[in-house]
Amino acid sequence: MNIFEINHKAMRKEKYKQELISGIKKCQRKANINMANATGIFEKTKALRPLMLRVIRSYDNIKHDPEWTDFIQVAYRKSCLWDEEIDRLCLSIELKVKEENYIKSFKKNLKKIKKMCRDTSVSYYSLLPDNIPIDVRSHCVQFISQATFPNQKLNVKY
Repeated sequence: MNIFEINHKAMRKEKYKQELISGIKKCQRKANINMANATGIFEKTKALRPLMLRVIRSYDNIKHDPEWTDFIQVAYRKSCLWDEEIDRLCLSIELKVKEENYIKSFKKNLKKIKKMCRDTSVSYYSLLPDNIPIDVRSHCVQFISQATFPNQKLNVKY
């Protein structure tokens, strides 16, 4: 491989990263606009699902990038929060079959995001060496899995 090929490969990777960032930002803006106009649970899930699908599609490319850590943590926490919120709201509302199926598929997407985040945390845990002291290990585990506390309350506005 010559220097030109290496430079070209790095430029393609950087361009892909920029496209990924702009795509997620665009999805976030669209979701925020649609959420502002949404009134019911079905409209809210319809507004959020494209963003969650974008996160699922791009997760493998962003999970090891330190710049995306905060985004992944927020996606995990909001997935947990929305999962609980949907369960709570669906108990009190009568839905059409089509709406019910859409909400079920959205819940599957949320569960998939949560599973991917937990699996990544477990894989990072397995990378820790065996011979480090238990207090250092527990601190590392706490740091790795700081986003995996689903019952932690966030100030999220719907």
